[in-house]
Amino acid sequence: FTRFFYKYFCHLINLNLILYRLLINMKKLQLIYFNLRALCEAPRMMLHQSNISYTYEMAWNYFKKPWTEVKQEVIFHRLPLLMVDEKIEIWQSNTISRYIAKLTNNIPKDDVMAAYADSIYESAHDLFLPLNPTINIYTGDKHINNKKNLIEDILPRAFINFNKLIDKFEGNFFLGERAYYCDYNVFHHLSLALLID
Repeated sequence: FTRFFYKYFCHLINLNLILYRLLINMKKLQLIYFNLRALCEAPRMMLHQSNISYTYEMAWNYFKKPWTEVKQEVIFHRLPLLMVDEKIEIWQSNTISRYIAKLTNNIPKDDVMAAYADSIYESAHDLFLPLNPTINIYTGDKHINNKKNLIEDILPRAFINFNKLIDKFEGNFFLGERAYYCDYNVFHHLSLALLID
């Protein structure tokens, strides 16, 4: 697992998007969430790697009041929320990731490979509910029981499948020699998994 994670991380930071960054039509992007490593990590990594300017704003700062007071005013009462050019609200974390992936040229051009990448992305996202609350929220017995289940059952099964997928194409990423948005999401969840040890 450590070899896989190290190999994956070393190559993830080596993306070649300089030309694309020069050609992209820049938009004002405001990503609104909480101070958690949770649903915004893949989009934030893609934006950072592509050197695209954005702001990451805490909900209470953006809305100018506590989240408990503003929650009912927010579409579907959930975050994250991406504001584009201060006009368009995009909600749902995976939708935000796919939009940012298009903006940063991190979705394959071929429709079949794009769907394949999406399958990998969603498979990593399946780890969110058992993993994220265990790292960021749960304490006491609930944390200990979830951690045990993750270490003994959920993560080993996931790692077996991700190892099969990473070996399918020649290269250091799931689709070959360059990272796509699915790679960022897998990386995020693997980096969270390292925190439960």
